[in-house]
Amino acid sequence: MARLDLLGAAKEVAQLAAVLGRAFPFALLRAVSDVDEAPLQAALSRLVDAELLHQRGVSPQATYVFKHALIQDAAYQSLLKSVRQPYHQRGADALVERFPEDVEARPAYVAHHYTEAGLLEKAIRYWTHAGQLALQRSANLEAISHFSKGLELLNVMPPASVDPRQELALWLGLCPAYIATRGFSTPEVEWAALRSRELCEKLGEVEGAALASVGKFAFHFVRAELRQARVDADAGLALAQRTKDPQLVALMNMLIGDLCYWEGNFGTARRCLSEALIPWDVSKAKSLAERSGLDAHCVGLAYVAHIEFAMGYPDRSQATLAESLRDAQLLGHAQSRGHCLGLAGWLAVFRRDPVAARQLANRTIEYCREQRVMFWEASGYLVDGWALIQEGKMHEGTERMHQGFTIRRAAGAALVHASFQAVLAECHGMVGEFDTGLTLIEEGLAHVEWSGERTSESELHRVRGALLLAKAAEANTEAATQCFDRAIAVARQQGAKLLELRST
Repeated sequence: MARLDLLGAAKEVAQLAAVLGRAFPFALLRAVSDVDEAPLQAALSRLVDAELLHQRGVSPQATYVFKHALIQDAAYQSLLKSVRQPYHQRGADALVERFPEDVEARPAYVAHHYTEAGLLEKAIRYWTHAGQLALQRSANLEAISHFSKGLELLNVMPPASVDPRQELALWLGLCPAYIATRGFSTPEVEWAALRSRELCEKLGEVEGAALASVGKFAFHFVRAELRQARVDADAGLALAQRTKDPQLVALMNMLIGDLCYWEGNFGTARRCLSEALIPWDVSKAKSLAERSGLDAHCVGLAYVAHIEFAMGYPDRSQATLAESLRDAQLLGHAQSRGHCLGLAGWLAVFRRDPVAARQLANRTIEYCREQRVMFWEASGYLVDGWALIQEGKMHEGTERMHQGFTIRRAAGAALVHASFQAVLAECHGMVGEFDTGLTLIEEGLAHVEWSGERTSESELHRVRGALLLAKAAEANTEAATQCFDRAIAVARQQGAKLLELRST
């Protein structure tokens, strides 16, 4: 501050520049300053000579940077709030009027200036745009920050002046961002979906209500609350049909197909997913994936691969899975690609392919860490743990699997746990830990009855029979036979020929 005080008129230029940010172009400073160009450049030269600013380039195309953030902060804090606010407004207005390309690239910069200027309605509009732009880049944590700032401003506005459509846009943006970063089944997803639906009902907004149904479905689905998920999926499909948007209808059919798969209704699941796999337009698909959190085509193909495997077509399943992973990479939507990688890893486990499982687990974990898609990272631990066990690393593998279970449970997830309990129980049987395996099977069967998640029901009975035989063959022959018979009956009822063959 002492150095600034010695600079006379240049101090005021430094204060105005501090409002614009750590780095600022001369053109923007000139647009908001009352000082003529020649004395303005002279003041900037004094600040550069005093080593308070660095200059990049030659005026009038130069950009200036405060040498240290603390210098900028000192200059900024020396301004009275009554002076700062109009400076922020002038900066925002100048950006909007004269630098539209910069505004489109960095709407959060404009939002910040309007926030500090106290112009909350304009600020909220730009925070919303900044969040939507972040969603397009799969920068989900950034999107959450922007949308949350918009909601914070809404909360301090007089209720009568709040535009419910602005609030709806913020909540609809938050839902897919929360799904990507915190998982499908966390309370934040439910809050965003419920508030979005409430606002949609108030506004008569059909498409928004359908998108809100995706979040509400995801919350209950991944918690293995399949009955409620069915209600949400059916409601979402009815809303999507009212919009006459084939992409949105396809998304809802994909959700219903996923649900039918985990209910063990493989034939119905395949039919629903066939209706979801309409001609794929990458640009339209990406737009809907950003707004909903999922792509119907890529994720639908991954589920078709699971169904084809269970129904006895493993080679066809692998080809479908390869198409899913290829298209997910082409789409460039982080949550959808993480979803497909996670499902591919699960399928490698169910195929009993430890080499592919290890490779896919590593790809899933690495990609999800890079993109901060945390839900599927935990699934990578389950797959990696199983692969380690197949390599003979029982202790390391079970620890890895339990790590995955723990993270998923902490996020409220329960779906697929019964399937991996069957897998883990079989692994315990490999090293003679029959009672541990049988306990896992009983927990898995209890989960099946509670949730209606029956995809793994046949495998749970089969593994239970195998464990009973391995524990004491003579004493448990009859009980094991009953388990195998039950496994065959369940698989036959589901049309799961491969699972039926395993039990036979």
